[in-house]
Amino acid sequence: MKTTFYRHYKNKPYKFLGLVRHSETLEEMALYKTLYVNDLGSMWVRPKEMFFGDLQVNGVSTKRFAPIEFDIEQLESLDGKVAGQLETVFPEFRNSSADFGQVIFEGEKSVGIIAGSLLPQDTFQIQIFSVVTEYRSLGLGSLLLDYQLQWCQQKEIEQVTAIVPNEDSPASRLFFKNKFKVSEVVNLDQLKMVKRN
Repeated sequence: MKTTFYRHYKNKPYKFLGLVRHSETLEEMALYKTLYVNDLGSMWVRPKEMFFGDLQVNGVSTKRFAPIEFDIEQLESLDGKVAGQLETVFPEFRNSSADFGQVIFEGEKSVGIIAGSLLPQDTFQIQIFSVVTEYRSLGLGSLLLDYQLQWCQQKEIEQVTAIVPNEDSPASRLFFKNKFKVSEVVNLDQLKMVKRN
């Protein structure tokens, strides 16, 4: 999967926004954004060659900004060895009865999951939706939800449900953005949301 995310050699994450030109010299510059709190600012530019180039670190040539590559894997069965591995990264998985899901990886490391179960009346209930803390704000939650919704459409599942935190949480905002509607208030701080295909 082509990425716009890069990790600086000092291990900080950035999103590459595109190439721009210096107004006086017309030099191509990389425009990028920090994906962490930086008191000096969040938007930066650097000469294109420097952004994509190499430098010497302790005598070893390394990329100044290395692309972060992600892979999404559809898991049709979430049991046995797979379940054990997921439980170590996503403890909430231990208490779920999820059967199917999508897991996003950076290399061998699982960094996000969306999983659930098929219910009667052609309903898929999302039970787990989590991205590892240091990978939040990269858009991986949106990507996982998109993949899961596409899977549900391919399987001709009529509706998708999820229990999410209150209306002002990042999760609920993501579900609202994807045209989920509130079907009921579960308790004071949780909503049941539904999307019909």
